[in-house]
Formats: sequence, C-alpha cells, structure tokens
Amino acid sequence: GKTYTMFGPPHSMAEAAAAQQKTRAGAGVSGDGILRPEHGFVLRSGLDTLAAMQALEARGCKVALHGAMIEMSILSFSDQRCTDLLRSDMPICFIDDDNHLQGAEQMELKCAADLIHLAAAVEKRLTRGTRMNDTSSRSHCVAVLKLTVLEEGNVRESRLQFFDLMGSERF
Repeated sequence: GKTYTMFGPPHSMAEAAAAQQKTRAGAGVSGDGILRPEHGFVLRSGLDTLAAMQALEARGCKVALHGAMIEMSILSFSDQRCTDLLRSDMPICFIDDDNHLQGAEQMELKCAADLIHLAAAVEKRLTRGTRMNDTSSRSHCVAVLKLTVLEEGNVRESRLQFFDLMGSERF
C-alpha cells in the first residue's frame, strides 16, 4: 500500500525510533544499524540527503536540512484540519494563499536519529480498520524535507515532498 511504500509496515517507524534510542545508533548520517529492507521512501531519501549534505560540507558549503510532518484530516466537507504531527499537542496549521505551510514545526535534521524522530511522527496518524486492512490511514500525510545550501555566495533550496493520501476503501 501507499503508507507501506512511504514509511514501511505499520509501527515500523516507532520500532525504528525505539531501537535507535536503545542502541544509540544514528548519531552520524549513516543508516547502519537502523535501516531495514522494509523501510520506505521517506527514511531512505532522508538518509541519502544526509549523505549528500556531508559531501557538500566537505566541499566547503554551508548546508541545513529541515523536515516537517503534517496530517490533513477530512472529517466532513466543512470540518477539515491540518495538524502538526511533530508536536505532542498536535496544533492546527494551515496552507497560506501562496501554498506555503504555516504554523508547523520545521525540525532541523542533523543526523539519522533526527530523521527517525521525524519519520516516527507518522504513527500519530488517524487510522481505522476496514474490510481490506486492520489499519488503514484515514487522513492525508505530508512529509517535507527542505535542503538549503550556501555555496560561493549563492543560496539554493531543494524540497522533497512526500504525499501519502488516505485509503479509499469503504468502512
């Protein structure tokens, strides 16, 4: 399914976060001791981005990577919410007229452990059982990685945006 492809099987990001804290792996940018075959695009892309950052820094560039994770719930036509999954109080955030996310935490990602913390936020998503799956996402989820590079006086910004749309199965 879509969520499996993006993050891995149910609870795999929470398990990765727990394993990372227990073993203290992930202090660097490598996924060694963390990455498993079933982990999805978000973690893999983030680890590749951290490795690219390290290469850019070796060339003398200043580099920063930030991440955000939000959930968009459509409870009814008139009750639609956008919440920040990175914060424990899950505050409401919004998309402005220029299509920029406002009110969501932009977490700085310096190492693999930070990236796992970001990806584990997906576990807070609204899920329900359906006839097809025991746990199916009932909300859209957007994970954003924003890389900013300062090289020879020029600033370059790149974004990876991952959209995991809610399932369409009937309850």
